Amino acid sequence: MIKWLDVGVEAEGFVAVGQHAVGVIAIGQVATGVVAIGQLARGVIVVGQLAAGIIVLGQLSLGVAWSAGMVGIGATSPGWLVLPLLGGSRGSRVDLVSGPRLVVGLVVLVGLAAAWWLGVGQKLVDVLLGDGGILQPERQLR
Repeated sequence: MIKWLDVGVEAEGFVAVGQHAVGVIAIGQVATGVVAIGQLARGVIVVGQLAAGIIVLGQLSLGVAWSAGMVGIGATSPGWLVLPLLGGSRGSRVDLVSGPRLVVGLVVLVGLAAAWWLGVGQKLVDVLLGDGGILQPERQLR
């Protein structure tokens, strides 16, 4: 049976709320999840003070695809202090970079994606889909 909701210090479930929350939707001080909200948040879609993920909104943000916040880095971003590796958006217009800056941006983006996978992605996939993971049904004893 899937644990749909878990609340506590070490919360682990589909929806996890706690100090160290891990789940599909994780809310807590240290949150890891597909959707993570917290002070130190990491996952796919992330909101937090120190946030690392694919799509990120945070004070210090590290986003592989999109990053917005006070200071950070990401493939694209709408902010001034967030370094857009491949281009930024101003309103409805997207300004893409070209030339040597594009090459450097792609290299840094590959490094950022690898760092995300090693630091967040593997743990998230293991917690969700690994043996005894959140989304795995419990084994039935015969």
